[in-house]
Amino acid sequence: MLVRAYVYLNNFEKANQYFTIYLDSLKIGVDHGIPYEAMGHYHACILWHTGNKKEAKVIFQQTIKYFEEKAKNMNAYDMWNPGFNLAKIHAFLVNKEEAYRWLYKCEEIGFSHGHHLEMKHSLFLKTYGMIRNLKTYATW
Repeated sequence: MLVRAYVYLNNFEKANQYFTIYLDSLKIGVDHGIPYEAMGHYHACILWHTGNKKEAKVIFQQTIKYFEEKAKNMNAYDMWNPGFNLAKIHAFLVNKEEAYRWLYKCEEIGFSHGHHLEMKHSLFLKTYGMIRNLKTYATW
C-alpha cells in the first residue's frame, strides 16, 4: 500500500492523499484485506506530522487497544504482527521501554517480518520509520 511507502519516506502530504483514497474506498465497501484498525497507526502518524496531534493521540490509543487484543494470540506467522505494530507505535510515541518489550516478545516467538533474522541487530529496524526513536536507546 502506497500509504506505508510515503510514511516511510516522510512524505506525509502524499501519504495523506493515499490514505484519504483508502478511507473513501472503505466507505463504499471495498475490501482491501487490511482493516482500518490495522492501519490506524499510519493514519495517526500522518495526522501527527500534518499538525493534528490531538486526533493522532486518540487514534494511537485506539490502535494500541486493537493490537493489544490481537497480541493475546500472537504468533510468528501473523502477517499483521500485533507485537511489531505495538512496538512501532510505542517507539513513535517515545515509550521506549514498551517498544522494546514488544520487540523482544516478537523476537521470542520468532517473528522476523521478512526483513531481518535477529531483530536487535537489524539495520532494517534501526532505520525503520516509526522505530527511529529507539536507535539512541542505551540497551540497543
